[in-house]
Order: sequence, then C-alpha cells, then structure tokens
Amino acid sequence: MQRALKILAAVLVVLPAGALMLWREGSPPVKEGDKTEAPPPAIPRSRNRGQIPEAQLSDLRKRFMPVDRLVAAMRAPRGSMVLDVGAGFGLNTFALASATGPEGRVTATDVSRGAVDFLSREAAARGFTNVHPVQVSGGPHDFSFYSQHVYDVVLVCDVLPLMRDLSGFMSGIKRSIRPGTGRMWVVDLRCEADYTTVEIGDAKQLVRRMQALPAKSPILRRMDAGVREAIGDLQSADHASSASQSRLLGFLNRLLDDESLWEDSSMDAMLDPALKWKRYVLLGLLCEFTAFDSPADDTLIAQRTASRTLNRMIIGDMLGLSDWLSAFALDVLHEQEFRVLMDWWLYRRPQFLQVMSEAGFERQGHHPIYPFHDVWEFSARDATAAPAPAEK
Repeated sequence: MQRALKILAAVLVVLPAGALMLWREGSPPVKEGDKTEAPPPAIPRSRNRGQIPEAQLSDLRKRFMPVDRLVAAMRAPRGSMVLDVGAGFGLNTFALASATGPEGRVTATDVSRGAVDFLSREAAARGFTNVHPVQVSGGPHDFSFYSQHVYDVVLVCDVLPLMRDLSGFMSGIKRSIRPGTGRMWVVDLRCEADYTTVEIGDAKQLVRRMQALPAKSPILRRMDAGVREAIGDLQSADHASSASQSRLLGFLNRLLDDESLWEDSSMDAMLDPALKWKRYVLLGLLCEFTAFDSPADDTLIAQRTASRTLNRMIIGDMLGLSDWLSAFALDVLHEQEFRVLMDWWLYRRPQFLQVMSEAGFERQGHHPIYPFHDVWEFSARDATAAPAPAEK
C-alpha cells in the first residue's frame, strides 16, 4: 500500500499543469479540520453523449444487462405499484410494465423532458396503458411528487453517482415504500468487475489479439508457462478446451489485481490518448483521497478500485476488450463527467451500505444478476426499530 502511495505522489509531481487541472479544477472546498466534502456536481445530461436512446437501449448494453433476469428476481406482483427512478429511455420500464400487468402501474421518472416524451411516445406506440412517465422538475429529490404515492417496488438503476444528496434521497423515498412488503432495488455499475465469459466471447479471437501484441508488451511479459500453454491449445484446437479458456480468463483477472501493470511506464507509448487523461484523473482523485486521514479500510477499497479500473482500461485498450466501456457510454464521457463517476466509485460508493442503514433500510439480498453491476435488494425498516450494523 505504501509503495502505491509513493508512486501516486511521484506521478502527480511530473504531471503537466493542464493534466492536474483536470482533477483539481472544480473540486469542492474542504474546510480545515473537516474531511467531509460537499457533494460533487451532477453530470449535465445535455452534455453526456451517452444520454440518448441509441446508447441506453443498445444491444450491447442489453447483452450485459439482460433486463428479464432483473425483473424476474424483483418478483413484482401483478397489479403492483412500481416506481422506476431515473428511468431514462426505458431500459427497465416496459419489462416492469409487462410483469405488473395492465392492472398495475409503472411510474417512470426522469429529470429530462426529452426522456419523458420518448417514454410517452413508446408507451402509446406499444400499447402500454400502465406506464406513466413523469418529469421531476426538482431532480430526483422532488418529494413533492414522490410523497403523494406509495409503491410496492422501487427501482433505482444506474443513477446513484448523479445524486447530490444520496442520504437525503433515500431517507425521503423510504416514506413512499409500502410498509412491510415494499422493496427497494438498487442497481449500480461496477467499474472494477472481474472478466467473465460473457465479456470475453470468442477466446480464439482474443488469442489472436494477444499474439499481435508487440514483444515488449507488459501483458506478454506477465504470461507464465501455463498461460502460454493455454494459448497454444486455444490456437490449435478446433474446439478449445474449457480448461484452457478458464486458464486464460484467470490470467486476465490476475492482471486486474496486478498493481505493477498500471505502474509500468513501458506502456505509455502504447496507450490511446483518451486513456492517458483518464489515467491522470483517476490517479489524481486517488492521491487526493489518500491525503486525508481516511479509515484504513476505505483507503484500501479506493486503492483497489482505482488499480483495477486503470488495469481494466489498459487491458481493454491493448486487447480490444472495450465493449464494457461502450455498453455503458463510458468511452464518450467528458473529463468532468468521468471525474464525477470516479468520485462516486472511489469516495462515496464504499459508504453506500452505511448510508442505506442510516436512511432506514434493511439489506435483504445481493443478487449476482449482471456481470458489471451490484444488484441490492432492501426493505424499509420499521421506524421504531434500531438501525442494523452496516455491512462492508
């Protein structure tokens, strides 16, 4: 850990002033003696090129987010009242509407008038009379609307980084969840997830990309004899053995945890320029985080998240494994948008379960439904019950 901190400091010392400004400019002020930063600014939706129907409803996103699996796990009863918070262009909305049936109701909220109008047109065109799009003019904290209704199921999918006051939102929305039987489902993207067969796809194609790497590639230099044997098997066999595919997958996941990969200066000339500025931003945020007297566990979580995220980007750039970036529009983010997301993943996300507990929620389950997302299920705790200890 100390070695990583020293390297971070050294990297930032030699960064050009313009690169430093990418993460320093716009940073919220911190009062002396107070480690609590003001909430980061929300991403301007009008500037985010991922906030269009073609991005949110792409086949690639649906490949990594098979919505039917999520809806089946949610078990929304026929005739239930469902709230889809930050519904966007309806990735989950219409699947939920099918599950709850015409006797039920799905309220789909969003801050974007364009998204709400799109949902209204889609609902009319597809004959969904139980879908009710609503623009919440005050943003996700517009409790003047939410407080008028009680819901059996609330879904919050891929919007947590955009919430200015997560604790305030969760405390407020709890009052709109049906006591006893109501459920809150939270789906949140993981930038540091393991590689899976869903993402790798054709192992033979991956092997060809590996063989095309320059001899000095840091990925090739980290291959052991067992991995090279697996690559040979995958290259020559008509039907690659599952053991060789598993060995190759294991190698990629070991690379994710290899701190020396993103520290390797030999890769600088090989990286895409867009990846270089993301690297600077992420390193800067991590160094900013570790400058405070943060709890040891939080520091370790932030370091692991930053290291695996950097390595994921590096591996993806070198081996063409960038579908995850495209699927979630992470490849089209502006610098400030990327910084806001990284701020969530490094600073605030590790506190999520504690925030939920303090807001009055009990964790009911963590479901392995999507390869790149955490899927949490919560119930609203009785107001008279004592908060349960938060889980890490």
